[in-house]
Amino acid sequence: MPTRPRAGRRSSHNCPARRCGRSSNRSGSPRATDHTITDEDELFAELETVREQGYALNREESTDGVVAIAVPLVPDETVIGACSVTGPRHRMTDERLEDEIADLLLSVSNELELNITHSHGPVGKFCPG
Repeated sequence: MPTRPRAGRRSSHNCPARRCGRSSNRSGSPRATDHTITDEDELFAELETVREQGYALNREESTDGVVAIAVPLVPDETVIGACSVTGPRHRMTDERLEDEIADLLLSVSNELELNITHSHGPVGKFCPG
């Protein structure tokens, strides 16, 4: 199951628009489903929404019938990973994703960031270079 259309978006949380644009243009945006975002302007608008709300949604963009939500892990201003939940559309409505699961993932991400930052020192110990 390809996840590329959204995985890049969640890791682009702090990506400058120009750099993200160059990356997008180099790799292209193949259409995986009827819901895949392939328009560059629409992608940049979606990236801005992701930055504002703190999470990315995949509404059947990678695979028909599958939705996902992801939040970045950003301790010490460095993106080191993401937490996500994926499931079938019939069990994960937009309301459940945005109201229930988003809050849970944001809380988990915040707790992990605090633990990484305060328990073990700088992120560089986990992500050298």
